[in-house]
Amino acid sequence: LLRIIWKLLEPGGVAFVLTPNFRSISSKIFGTHWPHRKEEHVCIYSSQSLKRQCDRYKINVEMIKPLPKPLNLDYMINQLQHYHSSYFIKAISWICSKVPAIFRSLIFRVPMGEVILVIRKPLQS
Repeated sequence: LLRIIWKLLEPGGVAFVLTPNFRSISSKIFGTHWPHRKEEHVCIYSSQSLKRQCDRYKINVEMIKPLPKPLNLDYMINQLQHYHSSYFIKAISWICSKVPAIFRSLIFRVPMGEVILVIRKPLQS
């Protein structure tokens, strides 16, 4: 897929690729219940495998890094309960339910398992 994107780019063109990061913390926490495990994700990469693919096809990488999402505690707990039903998660959920609502609504930037890749095709001389 990266090779096709690279071939379609005009000289000087930029592509932004957002993809699930298979080696993310959330992937390890959720395991087989990871929300990014979907049929439409034909290939699931990690930051390292994306970099290897780009190196292999001589694709110029401008940036590759995890992309955190702005989330609050209530949303994070809801996701954990929905996708993971261990006793550990239930205990965390109970503890968090004791946190005052004002703190549960605070926004945190959380790495939920996505990586952004920015590639740029050089101008030809």
